[in-house]
Amino acid sequence: MLAPPVLASGIASMDRDGRVREAAVRQLAAETDSLAGPFLILRTTDWVAPVAALAVSILSERLGKERPLLISSAPLALALSHRQRRSGVERIVLERAAVDAEVRAALLASSDRQTRRRVLSEEPVRAALTLDELTMLARSDPDTVVASTAGIEAVRKIGTARAAGEPLALLLAGPAPVRRVVLDALAERGEGGEVAERHLFARSPTVRAAAQRLHRRTGGDPVVVYRAALARGERVPIAIAELATAGQGTDHDAILGALRSADATTRRAAVGAVRWIARERLCELLAPFLWDASPSVTREAERHLRARASDLDGARIWELAAAQHEHQRHAAYRLLRRRTAPERIEADLIALAEEGERIRQDALDDLRSWLRRKSASAPRGDLATRRRLSRRLAATEDRLRDKEVEELRFHAALRPEDLES
Repeated sequence: MLAPPVLASGIASMDRDGRVREAAVRQLAAETDSLAGPFLILRTTDWVAPVAALAVSILSERLGKERPLLISSAPLALALSHRQRRSGVERIVLERAAVDAEVRAALLASSDRQTRRRVLSEEPVRAALTLDELTMLARSDPDTVVASTAGIEAVRKIGTARAAGEPLALLLAGPAPVRRVVLDALAERGEGGEVAERHLFARSPTVRAAAQRLHRRTGGDPVVVYRAALARGERVPIAIAELATAGQGTDHDAILGALRSADATTRRAAVGAVRWIARERLCELLAPFLWDASPSVTREAERHLRARASDLDGARIWELAAAQHEHQRHAAYRLLRRRTAPERIEADLIALAEEGERIRQDALDDLRSWLRRKSASAPRGDLATRRRLSRRLAATEDRLRDKEVEELRFHAALRPEDLES
């Protein structure tokens, strides 16, 4: 099967010789096949100015007239817009999308999500879309950014029209940002109490917050709903998270009691809630969960203890660094990095000897960050500590570049002359 002639010209347009590229661009100018478009778009970024100018001139003349050429060229034109030396090609594509329904539909159905995002980001394009088109995009586009942009525009178009209940209900099937603006739109209209209750336990915190606003606007109290769910043992993690911020002091005992739950998801929610209801007891309440058997619970505890790492018992953290489970050791290394410079370096050197790739990479990244940003002014530790660090470095220096080992010995005072008594 013979290749279409346009391909020969297209391949020639990528030749190393600028004169060959220019001749190929002139040939492409006469091609009627829409496949010529992407090749011409590539040449708008040519490093030889006359070649780029020629390609821009051809496209500027043809894109506004030839719909198939524009549709085939658009994804690459939008992707390379930052390199087109103010050619105006991107603007031609977007302006045509705003006024030509067929072009607009083709670009919004593109398999390239960046094309769909860029086209929909244009206000004239959104204004040209009907409510049905926006609703369909919000419900069906696989890209959250595109679906959210379309859904938010659809809600804006609906406004406060009293007959807009059905479109708003359809949009509740969209992604979280769309559901949030739908709930806020319902709140402005003062209706949708049942919808609010259904979304009080949504996975998205922003959707839950909007549902709470709507529930209050329609005469309900979300705190009562969350308390009832907690009492029944239903949707406990979300009930705990929301009562921690929206509840009262009388709810705190139930939240703290959830720290003893046998369910890991419930314990994780309770660990996250502690910072809201018992911040002054954060270390006391959360430190035991660094030894939790559930990786998610340990990560949650470690995340909230990072800022208080220097207040924790150092000996206990070092015990954690020798724990049986990898997720517990990983938490220990992260906390030790938040303490003194010698502890940070020692934790990283120990982690470099771990079997887990993720732990080793974290340690390597942290050591390199320390060398770039902190090493010149960091305290070096006493002689016994530095001798211990030197032994650990000798055991793991094969995991580092020679220059990094040299810099580490210099900045942490681990050279032989630094270790003499």
